[in-house]
Amino acid sequence: MLNQNTPTLHLLDLIEVTFQEIEKVIPAILKYPHYQGELNVSQFAEDAISELNHRFREHAIGYQYNNGQIIRVDSSFIHAEVVVPALSLLSSHHFKEAEQEFRSAHEHYRKEDYKEAIVDALKAFESTMKTICEECGWSYDENASATGLINVVLKNDLIPQYLQTHLSGLWSVLEAGVPTIRNKTFGHGQGSQPTSVAKYLVAYVLQLTASNIVFLVEAYKAK
Repeated sequence: MLNQNTPTLHLLDLIEVTFQEIEKVIPAILKYPHYQGELNVSQFAEDAISELNHRFREHAIGYQYNNGQIIRVDSSFIHAEVVVPALSLLSSHHFKEAEQEFRSAHEHYRKEDYKEAIVDALKAFESTMKTICEECGWSYDENASATGLINVVLKNDLIPQYLQTHLSGLWSVLEAGVPTIRNKTFGHGQGSQPTSVAKYLVAYVLQLTASNIVFLVEAYKAK
């Protein structure tokens, strides 16, 4: 039973499941007008979601519902300008695996499973590059790390050479971001003492991953 002591994460899980059903059931009901009156349906699913997100913003609750998932929002600007575009670009069937991994990273972040969030963020980054390689017919090692995949996409001029130079070592910028953070925090074992990961660092990793994904997918689409 819900009450004022119900943990926030449990409430968010309930809201998420409820709106997943709203997205699925309401459009089906509206196909049959006679059911609409009987079931007292007064709002489209899109409007209900819009209202939910408005209420989140109105009360400064740092979450948004997006395509079946409640995502933690630490900066409304970054969320709107980086995270949402990344999810939109990945929604193409070609990038489904990367999309699932990126959404999983956000799910872990919401539940404060910070290490798992970083792992899935790196997976999404790597899957994005693998998909681009496959779509463009570029060969790559199936076991390649992010570093190897960055090398493949840049050597095949996903980004024009003059831009790679202009961006002051684009390879270094990409390689020194998400992959390095993952490796430095806990990628090679924790030793005798478990390591902790700060929330602000995980937020940065997710934002950086989103930026990288938008950059790479837009470059792929422009080819």
